[in-house]
Amino acid sequence: SIEQHWDMLRVYFDNIDNVLKDLKPVANKVAKNNTIIVMTCNMGQSELMINFVCNAKAKGLDIDNILVFPTDEETRELAQGLGLTTFHDEKVSEDTFIMLFSFGISFSFIFPSEEFWEIAKR
Repeated sequence: SIEQHWDMLRVYFDNIDNVLKDLKPVANKVAKNNTIIVMTCNMGQSELMINFVCNAKAKGLDIDNILVFPTDEETRELAQGLGLTTFHDEKVSEDTFIMLFSFGISFSFIFPSEEFWEIAKR
């Protein structure tokens, strides 16, 4: 129901400052030329992620600037085992991630620009 979606968004927004504080160093480490490739994945999609990574490695493509938002612990472990950097925060539940990504919440909100970080430092 719509109330459930609002409740999930409320959890997201209530925790966004702490999540961004934890996410910033991970994002900065992964970024190359101010670019991060963002993926979200759950265990049901893990075969697609494995295929993507194996294909990229076979073609000699760099996967160092990929950041995966796994929705569960098993997928986090799998992604890290494939050499991907992950970010998983228990405060923002799997259901919240699924809802955000399915509705196309802007990645620029999840990954604020450098200008945002400069303003946030003030």
